[in-house]
Amino acid sequence: MAFLAPDEDEQRWLTSFEEVRPLLSLPTEAGLSAQLHELVAQGKESVAVCGLLHAMLHDHSQTSRLFYHLCCCARDGLAFALTELKALVLTRHHRLPQPAKAQLLLVVSKLLEARAPLAEEVVVALLRLVGTGDAASTTLWLCDNLLSLLVHHTPWLLELDHVVPVVFLSFLRLAASHPMEAMRERCERELRFCARLWAAKTRECLELGVDLTLALYPFRHTAILKSVLSAVGLLAPEGEKVRQPSKHASAYHLLSRVTPDAERCLLFMMQCLDEAEPRRHLKWFAERHLHGRGLVAIQDMLRWLCIRAAPSGPAFRGGYARWKLAGWLLQHAMEHPGDGAGHDHQYCVLWALLLDFFHDGAFWLHREPALLLLVHYAGDPLERQATVSKQLLQALLVAPQKLFPFCTHAAQTCIASAFCDFIDRARMGQVPPLQPLLRFDERHFGLTGLSALLATMVQRLENRGVLHLLAAGMRSPTNTALE
Repeated sequence: MAFLAPDEDEQRWLTSFEEVRPLLSLPTEAGLSAQLHELVAQGKESVAVCGLLHAMLHDHSQTSRLFYHLCCCARDGLAFALTELKALVLTRHHRLPQPAKAQLLLVVSKLLEARAPLAEEVVVALLRLVGTGDAASTTLWLCDNLLSLLVHHTPWLLELDHVVPVVFLSFLRLAASHPMEAMRERCERELRFCARLWAAKTRECLELGVDLTLALYPFRHTAILKSVLSAVGLLAPEGEKVRQPSKHASAYHLLSRVTPDAERCLLFMMQCLDEAEPRRHLKWFAERHLHGRGLVAIQDMLRWLCIRAAPSGPAFRGGYARWKLAGWLLQHAMEHPGDGAGHDHQYCVLWALLLDFFHDGAFWLHREPALLLLVHYAGDPLERQATVSKQLLQALLVAPQKLFPFCTHAAQTCIASAFCDFIDRARMGQVPPLQPLLRFDERHFGLTGLSALLATMVQRLENRGVLHLLAAGMRSPTNTALE
């Protein structure tokens, strides 16, 4: 189980606490402070900090007292303590007893009151535990208490422009995942908080771009969406418009879409798919992270594969492992259409989103895996996905003007093969008519890319008696590559 958090950190905290425990029973606060400073002077700051943190999480009666000593003995302005707390949240939070989880929120609250630098990193880490919309009772408890914490510390939050969009998107998606009928009060609290953030930091929230649009879709008949649409059009003093929701959120903005455990498991899966028994690993992953979650979970994991995973390294082999795992996620979505709230229009939104996302030159290293992923889905033979496949291929004809030329010959061949398979299925009546699809010219692909595409397609189709279908869509004054 290489993807699980190691036990060494937990043992280190326990060892530190055992060393600090005798000091906590000293009769005077001055004596405790002197002993803690002596530990720090001996180079044992980690012992003092971890021991105090462990004591605070497991003894609610001494939280304020120990927090004071933590602030006094820390030499780096609590930076080390915050690093330890962030690691605790990301790797061991699920192992904590419930009272310790409550104490953790109290410690975080005190850090926010003290305006500790980088305290927002712990808050974002906590958001990652609830941002996926899991309906487990422990997750709902954390969601409610984290919301109360942030409402109480809203002035602190509004000082951090880069954190507001993360919190706004997280709670907006949480409100969408909580059914209004069953969780009306919780949903209304979350929406009121989002509306408050939107009113105070509209420009920052607009940085979420397309992800903001998708998150607002479930609330298209509510006041918050009307407020958003109004602001997009009205926040344009002196004729200069605010960025419209057509860009994409940054990797930092989307951190809460995948839990730390899912992130570790995705990295593990990319390393083990080529090893023995990959089906067993895939089954385990589906049961752990996809069962009952629906299309939203797959969207989040695909987005993580797009922007969070490293684009290179021995474990990724130039994007192949990433593409392979993404293709399997798509296959799972097609084989389990009834999980959650998956609908064809949501599939269309997802693929259009991915195509548009990879249009961005900042992520050019991921373009080829993205195209392979999309072509894989376009080749789905299921009749119920015919319309989606057609719309996807239509989108592919628009996107390649920036994507296709960056692909290797292997990727271009893969795309051409997908078009050929689609033509075959159209000839047999399995998919909608092709004429709107076959409008290739070098403005879309570039002259070199178009030549490669046509050469591969002609080779694939020359013995199938369907070249006239291809030619019907290529009669254009700009198709000089046909010569």
